Formats: sequence, C-alpha cells, structure tokens
Amino acid sequence: METMLIDALAPTVNADHNTGRITPDSLRLIQQELGVNLHLGASNVPFGPPDRKTINVAYLALAIANGLTTAITDATVPEIRTLLLTCNLFVGRDEYPAHWIKAICERGEAKAEAEAVE
Repeated sequence: METMLIDALAPTVNADHNTGRITPDSLRLIQQELGVNLHLGASNVPFGPPDRKTINVAYLALAIANGLTTAITDATVPEIRTLLLTCNLFVGRDEYPAHWIKAICERGEAKAEAEAVE
C-alpha cells in the first residue's frame, strides 16, 4: 500500500468556510485507514483572498501534520521551502537533520556572497 498515491481534493477557502478543515481531516483519516502516500494541489487553497503566501504556508503545515506526503506548491517561495524543511524534521523525513543543515549552510553561503557584493 505504501506505493499507492491518493490525490486529495483541495477546494479554495473562498468556496466554504469549512474547506480549510475538511481536507486535512480527510488526509488524516485516509492515512490512518490506508497508510498510503497523500498528494494535494495545495496552491489551489488560497485562490481568491489576499496574501496567498501566508495561507499556503499555514495550510501546508496543517496538511503535513495530517499525513500529506507530496504537494503542488510554489517551492520558489522561501517561506514555503523553510516550512517544508522544518516539517520534514518534525515528521521524521529528515534523518539526522541532514537536509535542514545543508539548506541552512547554503543559505548562509548565499547571504555571505550577497553581502560581499554590496
């Protein structure tokens, strides 16, 4: 069953005030009952309201906490990248925080290079 992937529906938060909770609850139940990988078009959720980035970050954290394993989202947004790295630490997907450490070191190198140019 771990090779199976279920693509969950991610309705926008503008559609109904309950949609922000329905999908994460569904993810948790599917994970508990079937133990499969869960996928979600997370970038669909904040369609409409302002400050989509903040909504996406919060929603992804909630979804990951409820079993999400893959998502369609904008990985170029620094806050989303940081969230994904951090969540991977907490859900046991980053052994000996190797990915976290590498990302932080790379971020430090990039910052040092930018400061040297200034």
